[in-house]
Amino acid sequence: MPIAGIVNGYYRSGTTLLWWIIKSSNPDMLHLYEPLSPLLFSAIDTHQLGRKDRMHGVPLWDDYLFIPEDTLSAMRSKHRDFTVVFNPSEVYPYLDIIDSIDKPVILQPNRMHFIVDDVSARYGVNWVHIIRNPADTFIDLVKPNVDLSIPMIERFAEGKLAVVNPDYFFWVGDMYRVISRNFAIRTDKNDFFGKFLIVWTFSNLIPYYYAVLRGKGKSKGLIVYFEELVYEPVRVAESISKHLGVRINHELLNTINRSEAYKYSSKLESITVRKLDELGLTEFAKMIYSRCSSSLKPEWLGGNFSREVVLIGRV
Repeated sequence: MPIAGIVNGYYRSGTTLLWWIIKSSNPDMLHLYEPLSPLLFSAIDTHQLGRKDRMHGVPLWDDYLFIPEDTLSAMRSKHRDFTVVFNPSEVYPYLDIIDSIDKPVILQPNRMHFIVDDVSARYGVNWVHIIRNPADTFIDLVKPNVDLSIPMIERFAEGKLAVVNPDYFFWVGDMYRVISRNFAIRTDKNDFFGKFLIVWTFSNLIPYYYAVLRGKGKSKGLIVYFEELVYEPVRVAESISKHLGVRINHELLNTINRSEAYKYSSKLESITVRKLDELGLTEFAKMIYSRCSSSLKPEWLGGNFSREVVLIGRV
């Protein structure tokens, strides 16, 4: 059986949550987590079946242990540093091996932003790309690396708080270097928040272009938004289920925590708006969010969602 579907998204956007719900709902399939990660095989080599990841709280690498050893060895031989890939032919020798596995496979790559449409065309599969607003994404990108309060994250975003080696946070530095060169956009070397916003923007803009702007029938992509998954889980889950041809156990949707959406403060919102404008990315950010329900889209991304609703609900 071939590769059966792709669940992509930038880091800390809800990809693991969505992957876990799909995996738990479809035990007859293999669900390969982060197959393009440069750390994949070191993770597999030290993984024990059922051991939960400290950050995500679920086992991430189990399904690799069910792949025949000769196939896994072949995968290892073709695996490279796929941190940022613009040429899809670089990954085809590796993905061709995965495509030969005799069981349907769902991929959750986190790194296919610039090639996902090409990959889906080669293997004849549909794909989903999940997007989360950049302010919330930034909070959850920082916290696993250094446990800062929201006020401290605000200062960090403003460049008023020094943090050791932030470029290593979820490969932001490596991704920024490649993306800034390819799209001719730069910021100061010490502007980590600016680097992050550049990476966030183009990692979401290109899948959005593939799925929405190329025109009907030219892409197998579906854009979904984390905020909609959190607040309208049944509707979003049904659209994903239909698009990927997978089952979704609706009971699992009850595990989605609404407090994970709209975590950012009004000050971090202002910092984000200001930095997007400074980098010339505001219209791109609004375009990326143009398909999100207006009632759940933050005002600064072109919607009419009120943060007061969230604050009242958390009192």
